[in-house]
Amino acid sequence: MRKEIDKYILDFENGSLKFLDEVNVHFAPTAAYQEHSMANNWSADFHRLAEKFDKIYNSLKNVS
Repeated sequence: MRKEIDKYILDFENGSLKFLDEVNVHFAPTAAYQEHSMANNWSADFHRLAEKFDKIYNSLKNVS
């Protein structure tokens, strides 16, 4: 998971937003990031991060 996130960061730093849809899937309820957060007892932090991601995602994808 760490390598995958590092790749997303690198893509973003290089100006690519192609990864956004894939990351969005990972943030979906019961998907990878939520499951990982629950297993590591940081669900509250995950929910705050997911809310921020949703706002950024919607802004970048021009979703209302």
